[in-house]
Amino acid sequence: MTTATTEALKLTDRINRIEPSATMAVVAEADKLRAQGIDVVDFGAGEPDFPTPDHIKQAAIEALASGCALIATPVGGLAEVAAGAGEIVDASDIPALAAALRRVATDTSLRAQLQQQGRAKAREVFDIRRVTEVLDTARGRLAAEL
Repeated sequence: MTTATTEALKLTDRINRIEPSATMAVVAEADKLRAQGIDVVDFGAGEPDFPTPDHIKQAAIEALASGCALIATPVGGLAEVAAGAGEIVDASDIPALAAALRRVATDTSLRAQLQQQGRAKAREVFDIRRVTEVLDTARGRLAAEL
């Protein structure tokens, strides 16, 4: 066996011992639920060590506004989006993520509650009219102090 072949086998062995990422495990679990005919939206937000892109946070806000039950991880601002309106689960705890997906997919009363809370939060916190009102009020207070 050549040195190059031996090194390639060592590298292959090391690669085969790498555990799947939490993100890929969640995607796989979502795929299993879809195969069972359960509607699941996953955002593929990336690994926990990297910031969540703004378009992912925007998608989570739009999901709330659309009446989707949201399951989020406590990274990159998603916890703030989901707080009080969704399930928040540690991205590295694959069994907990899988359980949350199953719970929301199968528990119609929980799903309805999360959908209602999500719509309400989207209206009260993220609606552009509400944000504009809050900013106008703050601007008015600041102007009065000058």
